Amino acid sequence: MGVKVLFIVKEIEGAEPLGALYVAGCLEQAGHECKFIGTRGNDVLAEVRRYGPDVIAFGATTGLHRYYLGLNHHIKQHYPKVVSLMGGPHATYYPEVIQTPGLDVVCQGEGEDAAVELCDALARGDDHRGIRDLWVKSEGKIYRNPARGLRRDLDAIPFPPRHLLYEYDDSLRRRPLKSFTTNRGCPFPCSYCFNPSLVEHYGSSWKKVRVRSPENVVAELV
Repeated sequence: MGVKVLFIVKEIEGAEPLGALYVAGCLEQAGHECKFIGTRGNDVLAEVRRYGPDVIAFGATTGLHRYYLGLNHHIKQHYPKVVSLMGGPHATYYPEVIQTPGLDVVCQGEGEDAAVELCDALARGDDHRGIRDLWVKSEGKIYRNPARGLRRDLDAIPFPPRHLLYEYDDSLRRRPLKSFTTNRGCPFPCSYCFNPSLVEHYGSSWKKVRVRSPENVVAELV
């Protein structure tokens, strides 16, 4: 039996949260249950109470991370046993954010496999402190785990489960603008870009561009 994961997105009505959706797709494939909610005009605590998640998940950029940390602190005051997970750029480039009270886990880099391992371990009641790509805080100690190998076959990753967005607000189905990504990785060390930080995390394997097949991309588009 899987766990229940609640993805909380501040601007869910804006650009599709592709990173979180890819993670959710892999979690659903592994037998876990996922739900998305937006925070605009919502009583988030009431949503948490209704859904009863085992994990609450945020994807945060730097700057916006303060909003999510504040929201997480508020939720954890009422539901201290819920495991809080932060991914996205801020957690990737500043994993020390795990030191924030109330934050339990941060994920560096691509989060699909790490999130599945985390939720599988929670579902079984196993130790989740040694999962690669995750920094985990437990009983006041922080476990800083190394990077895992990158997925080479992007076609094997499920399509983003946009139905989770539409279940939250069906008007999002009718939005004419959708987001897609066809590759990961970059060989260039541009000084103004985040790419060198990912090379530091993953090593030279990040420089080898991984590309989805044309057939796989078209299948998602249609």
